[in-house]
Amino acid sequence: MGLSSDEAWLCMPCPVASTGCLSNYQSASYWYHRYCEGKLKIDTSLDILCDDCGTAKDWKDWRFKCGNENHKFYEYPAEDLDFIHALGSAMSLKAHSPEKRRVVMKIINKISGSQC
Repeated sequence: MGLSSDEAWLCMPCPVASTGCLSNYQSASYWYHRYCEGKLKIDTSLDILCDDCGTAKDWKDWRFKCGNENHKFYEYPAEDLDFIHALGSAMSLKAHSPEKRRVVMKIINKISGSQC
């Protein structure tokens, strides 16, 4: 399926600070849907979508787990600011083209705007 002009692959460190993951400044990695192993992407309407099965939900409705020792068996939601930090610290670095940087900044600005 691939990316549309308003999407970017979800590439970031684990966004769950409560498990200590975010504070460890893990390297960024791509995220995959646990049910079908499809690559996840995020769009400018703040939905995270599976590229394989098409599952799509608002980013706040997703739960995350990673290989961190404190976090590899349970899924947790990400707080707004932690998610922004994870996106900003890694995903924008992976979005090399100006078009994808625009998409990432639009996503971060939308999430940030909901904090006001």
